[in-house]
Amino acid sequence: MYRSQVLRDIAAAQARTSDTRGVMATAREIADPERRSWAQRDIAKTLLRAGDMPGAMATAREITDPESRSLALSAIAVSQVQMGDTPGAMVTARELVDAGWRSRELHDIAEALAQAGDRQASARTFAAAVATAREIAYPWRRSSALSAIAAAQARAGDGSSALEAIDALSSPAERAQGLAEAASGLASARQESSNAR
Repeated sequence: MYRSQVLRDIAAAQARTSDTRGVMATAREIADPERRSWAQRDIAKTLLRAGDMPGAMATAREITDPESRSLALSAIAVSQVQMGDTPGAMVTARELVDAGWRSRELHDIAEALAQAGDRQASARTFAAAVATAREIAYPWRRSSALSAIAAAQARAGDGSSALEAIDALSSPAERAQGLAEAASGLASARQESSNAR
C-alpha cells in the first residue's frame, strides 16, 4: 500500500509537469488495480487542467475501473464543450460504457449547447440523452436521469420535448416527479428571461 501511495504521488508530480510518458509508466507500476485506477483518473484530470488533452485522453483510456474511467472521460468531455469542441465531446461521451454516465454527459453537452444558443444541436443531443437514459437498467437511475433531462429541456425552452421525456417514465409517481422538475426548469427559464429584460 505504501509503495502504491508513493508511486501515486510521483505520478501526480509528473502530471503537473506534463510528462505524459513518464506519468503513464509510473501509474502502470502501481500494483493495486483500484489505486492505479484512482491515480490514472487524477492524472487525467491534472493533464486536462494543464491543457494536455491528448495525454488526458490516453490516460483515461487506460483506466480499467469503470467508475474512475467514467469520471475521467466526463471531465474531458466537459472540457471539450467548454473549448467549443462539441463533436469531440460527443465522441468522448460515446466512450462511456455505463448508460447512466453516458446519458448524464450527453445531458451536460446538450445544456452547454443550449446556453451557447445552438438550439438544433441542443435538441438533437437532448434526444440522444433521452434515448440513452432509456437504456439504464436500474429503474430509479433511469427515472432520475429522465427527470433531470426533462428539467434541463424545459430550462432550455423546449417544453414539448420535456414532456416526451416525462412520458418515458413508467409510473405515475415518477411522471409526477418529472413534471415537477420540468415545471421548476420552466420557471427558472422564465425568471431568467424576465431578468434579462
